[in-house]
Amino acid sequence: MERFDGLVKGLAAHDLSIPAANVHYGDDVSNRAFVRRLLRRKQPPSAVVCSSDAVAAVVVNMAHALGLVVGRDLAVTGFDGGAIGMLTEPTLTSVRIPVEQIARELVHRCRREIEAGPTGDPGLVVPTHVLLGGSA
Repeated sequence: MERFDGLVKGLAAHDLSIPAANVHYGDDVSNRAFVRRLLRRKQPPSAVVCSSDAVAAVVVNMAHALGLVVGRDLAVTGFDGGAIGMLTEPTLTSVRIPVEQIARELVHRCRREIEAGPTGDPGLVVPTHVLLGGSA
């Protein structure tokens, strides 16, 4: 939900929004069915923003199956920036989460608290970045 909220806020900052009929939450089977319906509409979207690279890979595959050229006919973006994005053709444009940096920070904080007790330190926001691929 935080990812979706960020998307909605980012779009709103540019006076854009997503129609409720274009938003879907579900399991793998319902995701595929929704994407198929979405891309077969008389006026399909020009872009699909996905909550994960795994979902984005499904969208890329469905688009190919329907004869669309991803990166030209349809922009697809993911979120995670992991290995899955390298397995699609074209590669995914994705928001990369710096997992290694987060892991280092967590280990550092745990060790500090084991040695000194609870610190009460606030949470840490680790910035993400866009990993440009050919899908958008």
